[in-house]
Amino acid sequence: MQGVEPAIESMEIALRLLDGLDAEQRRAVTATEHPLAIIAPAGSGKTTVLTRRIAHRVAIDSADADHVVALTFTRQAAGELRQRLWRLGVRGPGLRVGTFHAVAHALLRQRWMEQSRRAPTLLSSNRRLLAEVIGARHDPAELTATATELEWSRARMITPERYAEATRRAGRRPMIDPQRIAGYLADYAALKRRRGVVDFDDLLADCAAEIRNDANYAQVVRWRFRHLFVDEFQDLNPLQHHLLEAWRGGRPDICVVGDPRQAIYGWNGADSRLLERIDDTLPGVTVVRLRRNYRCSPQIVAAAAGVLPPGMADDTASMRPDGPLVETVGAPDEAAEAELVARRVRTLRPPGGRWSSIGVLARTNAQLPVLARALQRVGVPHVVLGTGGRVANDDTTSGLLDDVRRIKRSNELAAWSADLADSDVSDTDETTPRTTAWLAARRALSIAARRFLTEVPAGDGAAFADWYLLGAGEATMPDAVELSTFHAAKGREWRAVVVAGFETHLVPHSSARTADERAEESRLAHVAFTRAADELVVTWAMQRHDRTSGPSKLVPTPVIDEDDDGLAVPLALFDRLASAPDDDAAVLAALFAWRERAGRAARLSPSSVIGDDALRILAAERPTTLAEIVRLAALGPSSARHMGPRLLDVISAAVDSIAGH
Repeated sequence: MQGVEPAIESMEIALRLLDGLDAEQRRAVTATEHPLAIIAPAGSGKTTVLTRRIAHRVAIDSADADHVVALTFTRQAAGELRQRLWRLGVRGPGLRVGTFHAVAHALLRQRWMEQSRRAPTLLSSNRRLLAEVIGARHDPAELTATATELEWSRARMITPERYAEATRRAGRRPMIDPQRIAGYLADYAALKRRRGVVDFDDLLADCAAEIRNDANYAQVVRWRFRHLFVDEFQDLNPLQHHLLEAWRGGRPDICVVGDPRQAIYGWNGADSRLLERIDDTLPGVTVVRLRRNYRCSPQIVAAAAGVLPPGMADDTASMRPDGPLVETVGAPDEAAEAELVARRVRTLRPPGGRWSSIGVLARTNAQLPVLARALQRVGVPHVVLGTGGRVANDDTTSGLLDDVRRIKRSNELAAWSADLADSDVSDTDETTPRTTAWLAARRALSIAARRFLTEVPAGDGAAFADWYLLGAGEATMPDAVELSTFHAAKGREWRAVVVAGFETHLVPHSSARTADERAEESRLAHVAFTRAADELVVTWAMQRHDRTSGPSKLVPTPVIDEDDDGLAVPLALFDRLASAPDDDAAVLAALFAWRERAGRAARLSPSSVIGDDALRILAAERPTTLAEIVRLAALGPSSARHMGPRLLDVISAAVDSIAGH
């Protein structure tokens, strides 16, 4: 009878882990089949399911916590997963929770130490080395393009020698000659070897190589890594899959969680087919599907389903009560849109609520500074997020991390941290521009260094830099509105979200030319929308950088009118925009923007200036003479005299803008 009481206690724990779960979630937590794939849409409680599955297996003794490995794609997700497991009582010296890079780095450091090998320096950024390779007078756009192609080729395990041909086969269109990029990639690899440094992708490739080249070491690693759990499996790239298979060694004890509707990293090397064809990826796999959304209101779930690409059905049902209708509103240009967003953000924060419950999302990084300045003007605190939820990294952070590696003693590291904390924006010099972003970067590192020394009292600068780069140094986020790109918002959620710049040329992005690329853009919009729990506002500009724009065809059906400072698209016109050819929609958007301005100047409703049907006809026919304007729009003599020349100018400018593209 000695073992009866612990067995009963374990059973009680296992049963408590099922409390509050729906039938599909319970099935995912308790399934005894291996391998297992859980298809979990946004808001379906996938983190709850994943952590409770791990805890349930430990409770019923079908898994040993010291041999559990839970892999994520972001630092933030790893931290949340680790905290939840600890709260569920899953802990132990062998428990590993982290990103692929963090787990691989930990294995390699132990391997290097055991073999008395000098650990190479981990690059804080590959861009500095690439800049050296390209040359002192490199074009920043060339550096960005090369860095993008480096990440894609490494993710796809493509050597520099094979890069040009692989690019051609994949249909990629880098902005510079593929042969030149191939040369840069080869020189970059050679420079790393000469300097004795490694980048993040090297951690994955080198870890897999150690296992592949040493059968005894492979046995040791696989003994440690007995129970594998992988989050966001749709974002796996071939290099990560290669390492995962090296760790797995063909054993069936693996559980993956993912959602094909949130596959948004194909441009960066991810291969969503690994999840879409899960029967081939994991032969004999059992698939469990979750179909309930506990995060988003029914209105947001419907809007998010509406932007998915054709053929990708979404049967997700919201379990939330009805919320506010999704707001859609346009503005004359990007500056007016930013002001509109800033004013709307102020109203989205309830009395006594937190600014950090609000997210402002944009398709590209280039859009964020304009939005940030608008928020600053109206006194709204804000931060810009980077990938994985960290306050966006910049040259200041990278430079400081390079400097701190030279610190050899913990007391010197503490002094360095104190110096950063004392930074003052007003203390400027001629060579270093000191802004609030500069100050925030320094103080974030100061906080992280103090946390590091609490955990590792004898730690030096190099150990701190690696600790920070691999995600352990995430600082507590301030109470501020969080600005992010669609991609960087993945895995996050807010009570209210403003999706800005949701317009032609940006959503889908003009660089998306193939069917697969456009489908990924639609999934990206789906991800952006499902970051919102209660309120979703979608905005766009009619003109951006002197170019005719207008609402994206993916904009949800508008449901409200904004005040005079905004431009709400009437439902009838929206329907015509959505059904019009791309070029006609662009001309119609320009005509609509002009009509709004004219109506405001004359203190008339827009439809009193000129009707929707007339605008639609003009956009389709594109008249070039005043007589054609009068005939097509059925204008009277007075209207023809006052409006005709302006309408011709608007149509001509819109057509020229289209031709320029």
